[in-house]
Amino acid sequence: MSGELSVTISNYMPADSPPIPLIKFHSLNYTATETLLPITPGSHQYSLALLPEGPVKVSVSVDYTPLQTIEYVTSDLPQVLQQPQGAACGTLPGYFALLNSSEYLVQPVTVNETATIESLTVFGSGPNNLVSGQVVISRSPVPTNTSGYLWSAGFGEPWWCEPHSWATPIVTSPKAKLEPGTYYVILHMPTTPWQALCTYIPGAPKALLYNGSALVKQLNCTMNLIAVTNRPASSTNVSSNITVSLLGRTITISPQRPTQQALAFDANVTQRAAWETLVVNASETVPGNLTIRVNTYVPGEYPPIRVPWYLIPAYGNIPAYALLALAIAFLAARGRRPAD
Repeated sequence: MSGELSVTISNYMPADSPPIPLIKFHSLNYTATETLLPITPGSHQYSLALLPEGPVKVSVSVDYTPLQTIEYVTSDLPQVLQQPQGAACGTLPGYFALLNSSEYLVQPVTVNETATIESLTVFGSGPNNLVSGQVVISRSPVPTNTSGYLWSAGFGEPWWCEPHSWATPIVTSPKAKLEPGTYYVILHMPTTPWQALCTYIPGAPKALLYNGSALVKQLNCTMNLIAVTNRPASSTNVSSNITVSLLGRTITISPQRPTQQALAFDANVTQRAAWETLVVNASETVPGNLTIRVNTYVPGEYPPIRVPWYLIPAYGNIPAYALLALAIAFLAARGRRPAD
């Protein structure tokens, strides 16, 4: 076994299983890819890897494409997406539809051109993060009319206390092709209470409240949602920039038009171990696809291992080695037992 270890990690969730190269037997070369679709206001942090002390070579590439969206969002979205301070849990008056477990929030959406919905984002939270809700795109506004469903997905209920926000973004990937017409986004959570971001937006269609198959009333608010399509946009009216930061370096993106940027640099980890954390900041909703690829190269410190791989104990083999040792000890004990 010689050469260098090469690990490629693509489209993974960094918080779940980031690579942890604490011991550098050989050099480590890995790639992480993060995609934001859309980019919501706030600071988005992604822990990529736990880096060992020493030199690191990093290259970052950023690819941004503006896309056409169907967007119903309050101008106060950056404020609502903030974390509650202290013990401020629960609802934020004037911004939410409060629902019980049998109620459905239904939002009419008009599609003017044939398009595929690449991403659908709604916003909500509740007191129980152990249950799952459902978001649906349907031809029918009646939640129990499942024959009208074009797509559906489950999601875990975001908790409405710190460290989450009052209106946590719930991002899904429908990949649903819609022809021109009116469709309905249906949101349901089987807990009481549950809140979905629903605000007054001038000129936008009003949300409907259903209890099972029965229409209760039309609300005086619009369910906040962002549906990103696959149709490119030549430009956007977003006025603020996006920043992408990693290990003290920053790339600034102007989201008005498509752009690609790249940055390569050497860094030195002075601590025994430090997290390589990617941070994306935006002050408003950006309708587009932001793909960030980070390649990190950590030089090796030790010579190649030249013994056969099967003679190298691995963590995964510990149970087998333990059982083998117990079996040998048992047989040895039996062999020493005096005859009756």
